[in-house]
Amino acid sequence: MNEFPVVLVINCGSSSIKFSVLDVAT
Repeated sequence: MNEFPVVLVINCGSSSIKFSVLDVAT
């Protein structure tokens, strides 16, 4: 869960990538 907050900021403008990362993080 360390990359959760970081991914949120990086994917702030990339909803598509955010979904991809969320799938992998699950």
